[in-house]
Amino acid sequence: MDFLCLLSASLVPADSIAPLACTFAAVDARRMEDLNRKLLAQSESVKRDLAALKDTRNHSSRLLQQLNHEKVRLEQRIAANTDTVRRMYEALQAKQREAAAALAAVNTPPRGETEPRFGAEARLDQRIVRFRELEGTLPPSSDARSAG
Repeated sequence: MDFLCLLSASLVPADSIAPLACTFAAVDARRMEDLNRKLLAQSESVKRDLAALKDTRNHSSRLLQQLNHEKVRLEQRIAANTDTVRRMYEALQAKQREAAAALAAVNTPPRGETEPRFGAEARLDQRIVRFRELEGTLPPSSDARSAG
């Protein structure tokens, strides 16, 4: 006998112990059934939660894979764009050096001048200098002989 049966046997007369024991047994059986139903319901709920967590984990894993693939593609595009920009920059620097060399050739000061001239003025100065050089190689003109 359990503790309740012993307790009830000492407090209650012997002829009323049997119905009390049956009542306690029925109450205990109902409680056990209720507890079993609750535990079963909780077990089913836990199973559903675990299945949902597995689905979420799988979905998260797929998303992470997609993100990693996209990251790799972006890194490759960035590297390709960086190479393109580097080549364009190097070509631009080469053109700038060519332009600077051409400008330096055009802007060399004529004899006797120290300040360089730029653009059309520099070209005109070069033509004047060349004209004077060519003029110096010509024989004196007849107008100059008759005047002198």
